[in-house]
Amino acid sequence: MRRNLSKKFLERAKTFYEDAKIDFKKKNYDVAAFHLEQVAQFLIKAKLLEIFGDFPKTHDIRELLLILSKKFKKDEIEEFLKENSEGISLLIDSYITARYFLRDFTKNEVEKLFEIVEKLKKLLYE
Repeated sequence: MRRNLSKKFLERAKTFYEDAKIDFKKKNYDVAAFHLEQVAQFLIKAKLLEIFGDFPKTHDIRELLLILSKKFKKDEIEEFLKENSEGISLLIDSYITARYFLRDFTKNEVEKLFEIVEKLKKLLYE
């Protein structure tokens, strides 16, 4: 059951990633940023399901990664958080602003978010 859900989360992450690429091409940077945040959430939650069998009901990527680091790649996750603090804050901001406020994201910001998500994929799944 948990394995199936984890697999579905990874499929959902892939779908959101493809959506982000389309939004980026259309210069819908704020929506692309939100989709990339969703990719990050689904990637992390899939790994939490795999390792813990569940995940906390939070959207905070930083908090989710810290929980994951208790049983998975502690040093690497802590280093990822340290090296990508600004980008992670931008991902978190994209979730909050998409839901509750309006904020324009720049092309450069979204390019940075694509880089963060790629690093996250490598960290969690390679």
